[in-house]
Amino acid sequence: MCRQLLKKQNQMAHEAEKWQQLRDEQSEQRRLMISKATDNNRIEISDDNACSEAGSMGSRSWYFKELRRVVDTADVLLIVLDARDPMGCRSIQLEHKIMDGQLS
Repeated sequence: MCRQLLKKQNQMAHEAEKWQQLRDEQSEQRRLMISKATDNNRIEISDDNACSEAGSMGSRSWYFKELRRVVDTADVLLIVLDARDPMGCRSIQLEHKIMDGQLS
């Protein structure tokens, strides 16, 4: 009876180790995926780089002026992410600029 319990306990410990290793691997894969996504989706937030076409220059500069105004006057900022592609619609650089106070 005791041997069976010890054997069962060893099996459970071995399975727990396998699950932990699997979780660690998945966590590392997620971390790498997020790292790649944030590197690929960084955009430069400045009026100089805001436009490449003369036709869109007015609307882009207006957008960035409004963004700065909203950030300056807001007490709370919510960032809404698309659940289908949360990293694709996220701007890490914009988040850092807001948190550092550089956007105002």
